[in-house]
Amino acid sequence: MQCVPCPDGAYQVTSNRANYCTRCTRCEEVVMNHWVSAILSQCTAISNTVCGCILGYHFTKDQRELERGFCQTNSLCSAGHGLVANASSFTDTQCKPCTNGTSYNPAQSLDPCHQCTTSCPNNTEMWHPCNTTHNMACIPDREMMHVVVESDSSTYLKAGMGSCVGFMVVLCSICFIKRRRQGTEKNDQSRQDISSILENIRKICLRSALTGSERGQDTVNEAKESFDREKYHSRLFHALTIWKQCCYRGNDTVMYEILCYAVNTHTTNVHFRRS
Repeated sequence: MQCVPCPDGAYQVTSNRANYCTRCTRCEEVVMNHWVSAILSQCTAISNTVCGCILGYHFTKDQRELERGFCQTNSLCSAGHGLVANASSFTDTQCKPCTNGTSYNPAQSLDPCHQCTTSCPNNTEMWHPCNTTHNMACIPDREMMHVVVESDSSTYLKAGMGSCVGFMVVLCSICFIKRRRQGTEKNDQSRQDISSILENIRKICLRSALTGSERGQDTVNEAKESFDREKYHSRLFHALTIWKQCCYRGNDTVMYEILCYAVNTHTTNVHFRRS
């Protein structure tokens, strides 16, 4: 018996007594969704065509169709799972669950499980522990935040007090000068000047508003009483001084209204007696 080589398009894998060669397989006959098929290895005289899929797909045999099958999209590892092995021409992506408290993977990906962070940085505390889908989360330490806030508040308080003291000294001096000139000015003009000064004081104090005043009402009452027991210049200066001591607190509007009313009432009474 004489043997001859297989022709192009045919092959023979083993030595035998066959009197013909087997036709090479065409991939569209094997891959049912052949538009995503690919030839992995060309047919030769001693091997058949090896069919597979384009990049991003793997070939899976259909158990009912013997050698036929489909190209399927390579899977991603779901959240909470990490990559073990990438997909090949004939196998899908291999993944494994992450270990709770030890490793995590936050989203679908081809990444292995990430190692959990084991401790928070300085001046922070744990917000929630590491699980299979999220790493440990840390937030600023509440005690440190409290210290920072107190420090900032103290700085602003000192700045507000300094501003109030400086402005009040200047404004009280202006009030004294204005009062000395009052005898030669009309009553309406005097009230307008005093109201303007008080309005400036109110704005300065409100700009430094920080915390509520626990002594607010006591300060108001003390300011009111001062108008009934001293001369006008001393009364006004005394009232403004008391107000200045608490102007960086929270009751500036109430104190302003009472002080303005008392000053205007006093001015009106003086003008009436002189008339």
